[in-house]
Amino acid sequence: SPMRTPARCPTSWRSGSASPPGPGPTVRPGSTGRWAPRTRVPSGSPGRISIRRKRLTRRRRPSVSWRRNEMREKEEKCVVTFRTTAGAMAMERSCKETGLPGRLIPVPRSITAGCGMCWAAPPDAREALEELVMARHLMIDGIYAIIL
Repeated sequence: SPMRTPARCPTSWRSGSASPPGPGPTVRPGSTGRWAPRTRVPSGSPGRISIRRKRLTRRRRPSVSWRRNEMREKEEKCVVTFRTTAGAMAMERSCKETGLPGRLIPVPRSITAGCGMCWAAPPDAREALEELVMARHLMIDGIYAIIL
C-alpha cells in the first residue's frame, strides 16, 4: 500500500477565517470573564496553541488646556437660509464663481430653516449677496444679521 502522509492542519483557521478541525475553542479551567486566555487544540497537532486577547480600553483624548480659557470672539455675520439643500449648494457655487466671501454652516438655533444649512458671510457683503440672489434667481428662505 502507498505510504500516507499525516494530515496537515490548515493555517487559515488561526487567523479566524475558518474554524479549526477538532473540538473547537476551550477556555482554560479556572478563568473568569470573557477576556481570559483561550486555547485551541487542533486535531492531529502535537501541542496546544495559545491565543491571547487584549482587554479593550478607551483612548483618552489629549488635553487641550490652552484652548479652554480662550474663546473665539463672536462677531456679526450675514446669514442666508434656504428651504432646500439644493438651494444652499447653488448659493455656494454662485459665490465661489463670483468670488464673494463666506461659507456653508449649520443653521444657528436662533433661526429656523428648512434644510439645516445656511451661507454665512461678513456683514459688509450683504448688498452683494442680495444682488447675486436677484440676478441668479436663487431660492432663499431669508437673510439675517446675527451675532455668531
